[in-house]
Amino acid sequence: MKNINMLLDKLINYLKLDKQEFLFQFNSHPNYPSALAFSDTLNFMGVRNDAYELDKEYWDELPEEFIAIVDNSFSLVKKNGSQYSIYSDKAKTLNKDELHKKSTDFVLLFEKDKAEIKSITNYKSITYAVFAIISIYALLSQAWYEVVFNILSLAGVYISLEIFNQKFGNTSNVIGSICGDTAGNQDLNSCNKIINQDKTSILGLKFSDFSLIYFIGITILGLFLPATSFIIKGFTFASLIAIGYSLYVQGFVEKTFCRVCLVIISLLIAQLLIGVFLFENSVFDIKTVLLSIILWISTFSLILYLNNTLQDKESLQKSNAKNLRFKRNYDLFKRELLETEKVTFSNNETFFVGNKDAKLHLSIVSN
Repeated sequence: MKNINMLLDKLINYLKLDKQEFLFQFNSHPNYPSALAFSDTLNFMGVRNDAYELDKEYWDELPEEFIAIVDNSFSLVKKNGSQYSIYSDKAKTLNKDELHKKSTDFVLLFEKDKAEIKSITNYKSITYAVFAIISIYALLSQAWYEVVFNILSLAGVYISLEIFNQKFGNTSNVIGSICGDTAGNQDLNSCNKIINQDKTSILGLKFSDFSLIYFIGITILGLFLPATSFIIKGFTFASLIAIGYSLYVQGFVEKTFCRVCLVIISLLIAQLLIGVFLFENSVFDIKTVLLSIILWISTFSLILYLNNTLQDKESLQKSNAKNLRFKRNYDLFKRELLETEKVTFSNNETFFVGNKDAKLHLSIVSN
């Protein structure tokens, strides 16, 4: 089968599959990117399925949900009355005639097992727990404007963390809901052009990575308000440089605006206003300044380490996928088996395990 478009975010999300594991198994399949490779990968991920070439006239007899190739892309098709909801690189709705016109005769019927393969590291549950602890602490011990400031910091951490993870192939529903179709064209509603094509690089970190570093640092400092208000004010004023740079890149360099970037800018401006008009002027303390410097260095080092580690992991996964695709290629194995001169063993070169008079002997060759 000809190559198929591999933008499968909506489909993978709908089936609740581990995207990284799915793409790794799919890319390493010797028949990638065929329908057979797609079907085998779904089976491996616990989605039992059967593939058919079925004429369109019989499609009315199919279940409510099935997988087809729509617009040259594997897509989940879900019946919704007289309309069909299509999930692949993006969600869309087609009527019956449009679906038949844009689809091949390939259909794949599936049944998802109860046992799902989940990601080994579920960072979101830990993140939510930390956010809850910080929020409760702020509500119980701080003034209302300090609580609002800390909640804005947590929002910045969450959005920045989603952007950070999206760099390594993880799909973010939050970023997708803000930006629109991040898997489609890079239009005004897409953040791809700003985030993915960011040319800033300091020790391998992009401009969006520094957003994560900033909000983590400002969140920790916010826990010690009002003692740290002087330092926090300084950083909120410094954020004006980042705001100006981001708006310049969006408006004059890329000439398109990134919605999620504008959300982060709004958070920074809101924190600046709170700091200027509501924070009390604290006394300059050299110890607090030194501790803040240590905090920023530690946060920077942590994000740099995670970024380099995840980049190395991504590179190794791609290399491993290519190696597995070669190792699993049955055509290569069969060719070497049939074209290589047959080796005849004598009794002096071998030893037997089991019945020597058996009708079938298995020869094991070792170095």
